[in-house]
Amino acid sequence: MDLSASTYLALLENFAGRTATAPAIASVNFLVYALAAPFVGFAFDRFGPRVLMPLGGALVGIGFLLSGFGNSLWHLYFSYA
Repeated sequence: MDLSASTYLALLENFAGRTATAPAIASVNFLVYALAAPFVGFAFDRFGPRVLMPLGGALVGIGFLLSGFGNSLWHLYFSYA
């Protein structure tokens, strides 16, 4: 799940041309996914996909919704990543 070119340009424009902003947010996103993978795998074995798929979709949706309202850089790190 990477940032598209238009999203990258919008982040650069919004955060005054900091070129490391978008890649850093995407890197934290990948790190969180990698660290959560063993726990999610265990939860899938324990609870099954009927419980976890809607829960995961809701969490991702809430994260995207919150990232749309972020006013500072740490908001994006928290909500998108």
